[in-house]
Amino acid sequence: MAVSQQQKVKQTNPKSRVHDLFMSIIGILAALLLFNLNKVIDTKGVAYPFYKGPKIFPAFVLSIMFIFSLPAIRRLLFPPADSSWYLDGKGTPYKPIMVFPLLAGFFLLGFIYIG
Repeated sequence: MAVSQQQKVKQTNPKSRVHDLFMSIIGILAALLLFNLNKVIDTKGVAYPFYKGPKIFPAFVLSIMFIFSLPAIRRLLFPPADSSWYLDGKGTPYKPIMVFPLLAGFFLLGFIYIG
């Protein structure tokens, strides 16, 4: 009986390209939000026209997210020789797949009943 590559890996693979793909998506979304920050944050009610207070924290956080995703983007574009698309050796993650609808359902219930 042949053992697959996924069964050989016992723990989470730090060289997995799945991690790099996920972090790259987060970084690209952060860059898009950072680029459109003036449209996302409303500052029309501020009396002083040059007040940038509401934009400082989101710009700081989104910049950090984008900067920290750059190594993952580089690894995704230029993968090492021993990288793989396997996340771990335990197969399909059924527990997170089961928890996600519960989280969405609790959010909808809270939105409906609490407002």
